[in-house]
Amino acid sequence: MYIVIYRLHGVDIRCSDSAPVYIKDADKAIINPADGSVNYLTDGNSYVTDDGEPNVVLFSNSDLTISGEGGTLKKTFTLSGKVTSVSF
Repeated sequence: MYIVIYRLHGVDIRCSDSAPVYIKDADKAIINPADGSVNYLTDGNSYVTDDGEPNVVLFSNSDLTISGEGGTLKKTFTLSGKVTSVSF
């Protein structure tokens, strides 16, 4: 089993032409913002893709769990219809 775990502690991840977090192939993915941390994901105004994926700031082809005990995951808004903040 292939598991990807992101433990975020005050990160600022940016990508101007794709998803800053793109989980392409894993059996399971876990994103865990550290307690008390504020984490930022920022994408651009348009995406460069071959097949339409990824197309959002946090994209996963795998089962994705977002869990934590008090961290914040914030998305800088550039494309409509996306989650702007997830707090735990």
